Amino acid sequence: MIRLFLVDSETRLSRWKEELSGNTEIELAGEASSIREFLSLAERGRPHVVLLGLPTSEEEAQSILEALKPLQFAPGLIVAAREGDPDAIRSVIRRGNDPQAVVRVRENDPESIRSVIRLQAKDFLPSDCQPGDLAVSVARVYAIVNRDNRDRAGILLALWGCRGGAGTTSLALSLAGTARRTGLRAVVVDGDIALGDSAFLMNTRPSLTWVDWAKDKSGGENDIQRYLVMTEEGFPILSAPKSPTQSELVKPEAVGEALDFLAKSHDLVIVDLHRVFDEVTLHVAEKAQRLWLVTDPSLSGVKNISLLWNLLDQLRLAHEERASVINRVNKGNAQTAAKLASMYRALAIVPEEPNLNRAWDSGQTPARAMPRSPFVKGVETLLGHLFPEPSGKKGMEKR
Repeated sequence: MIRLFLVDSETRLSRWKEELSGNTEIELAGEASSIREFLSLAERGRPHVVLLGLPTSEEEAQSILEALKPLQFAPGLIVAAREGDPDAIRSVIRRGNDPQAVVRVRENDPESIRSVIRLQAKDFLPSDCQPGDLAVSVARVYAIVNRDNRDRAGILLALWGCRGGAGTTSLALSLAGTARRTGLRAVVVDGDIALGDSAFLMNTRPSLTWVDWAKDKSGGENDIQRYLVMTEEGFPILSAPKSPTQSELVKPEAVGEALDFLAKSHDLVIVDLHRVFDEVTLHVAEKAQRLWLVTDPSLSGVKNISLLWNLLDQLRLAHEERASVINRVNKGNAQTAAKLASMYRALAIVPEEPNLNRAWDSGQTPARAMPRSPFVKGVETLLGHLFPEPSGKKGMEKR
């Protein structure tokens, strides 16, 4: 299903909706009567394609591009104007190198031509287009951007908690929040299929979860974006089922396909794994490009990281990187933490944060609630390891 967002006057919105009303392949992701309104709704609407009136200036065109840049799925544009000049616009379109738009512009209007170029026009929809042309153009643009999004390849990172209470979920969510604040597209996948609480900590209420994806995937569903719940901090979560009894419905094949789709539309996919060694956990651990074992300097933390590290050696799983994160470190256990760090290739020793629960009580990551805390500084160190110069503009270019 193609998610289409409409932006223009009420009259044109009504006409467009009427033209597309019988189309079962296109659903309305949202509508706005002004560019300003659209800019405030774009991220919530999660559109695949946007149909909007021609911007009145290059500045307005730039603001549209900036609003679309953070979206998890980079959408295509259909820009509509009042009059058309086929020869002028087709010549502009032929010169485009990476266009993602269908355009209709005013006759002999240099400002329109500049906007077409800035918005990377791909196709031309004349003012006297025939019934059905709009739907064909939407489908054509969606095919282009869907291919472009599939060609992207983000980092698949698995955080595997060595024991309950090691702080794996806090690290996963904080890493996503920090990444999002730098402009990177990050998503958290709750790998604790039975008892995961990532969405709960962020005070979100998902309508769809892992089990819905697993059921729908068997029927041919491919749009993983539908199953994500967006947090207030701008990163989504693929949530655990609402009941532990439903976890048996989620099989490794469905998990693997979801991770493949997410990695093609995000800079960073963070899977929060629990300490149980079941078939889903093993599948994710094997599939991840980078596997970080999260532990603390407690007695059980020391024992469990040794067991898991040796088990991974025996399984001979190949990763771009296998490392550890030593969490919840304080003055009393610093010496133990230093020994663990040297034995298990620690990327960071993260200080214990006594006020961590205060952030979760507010439904915020520490990256937002306490950005200057030593804990957040430790998380920033981890992000810097993944993206040496974390930037929304450079994140995808690094790979």
